Amino acid sequence: MNEYISKIKLFWQENYKSIFIIICILGICFCIYRLMSGSLSDNGQSINSVGKQLDTVAEEQQRAENAIETVQSGISDSLEQIGNIEQSNSNVRKTVNTIRDTNTDIDTAITNAEDTIRGSQQLITDSERRIAESLSIIQAVRRAAE
Repeated sequence: MNEYISKIKLFWQENYKSIFIIICILGICFCIYRLMSGSLSDNGQSINSVGKQLDTVAEEQQRAENAIETVQSGISDSLEQIGNIEQSNSNVRKTVNTIRDTNTDIDTAITNAEDTIRGSQQLITDSERRIAESLSIIQAVRRAAE
């Protein structure tokens, strides 16, 4: 769906002048048709009517130009919003990757801390055993000295 919208936007951006010219030509052809299908008389009423119709066509043409400019401005704003959204998505992806990396670092730190604790507990157990052996040796030496 977004692909079709992008193609339409691209077509509009590349051809908006041509589209406007085609609309103007069709408007002029319609006016000429209306002029030719009506009767021109010498009393001036039909000629005044044609003048009013031409004025109306000119006003409609101006409205069409304004509408085209409004649409073009809206398309430009939409494209800018799309760019902003894409930038935001990119920033979110970077943040998610940073969080993943941080979580990996935290997991590694926890694993290292657990390994250190196990090593410390082993060291404490070995130290307690050696202290107990040393105390028994000291007691044996004291007994022997008595």
